[in-house]
Amino acid sequence: FLHPIVYGEYPRTMQDIVAERLPKFTSREIKMVKGSIDFLGVNQYTAYYMYDQQPTTQTPTGYQNDWHD
Repeated sequence: FLHPIVYGEYPRTMQDIVAERLPKFTSREIKMVKGSIDFLGVNQYTAYYMYDQQPTTQTPTGYQNDWHD
C-alpha cells in the first residue's frame, strides 16, 4: 500500500475494518515514513485477444482473374 508512505497512516477503510489489530505508528515512525518516497514505478498490463481469422471471399490474384472485374 502506498497510502502510509504518502500520508503517514493507513487508509481510513483499512483502519475501520482491521481496527485494533492494525499496528499503530509512533509519531517518530510517521515522521520517518510520511513523504519518504522518491521514486514510484508503475507497471501497466494490457491484453490482446487472438481469434481464428475468418476465411476471405476474395478470388486469388492471378493473370486470368485480373482481366475480369
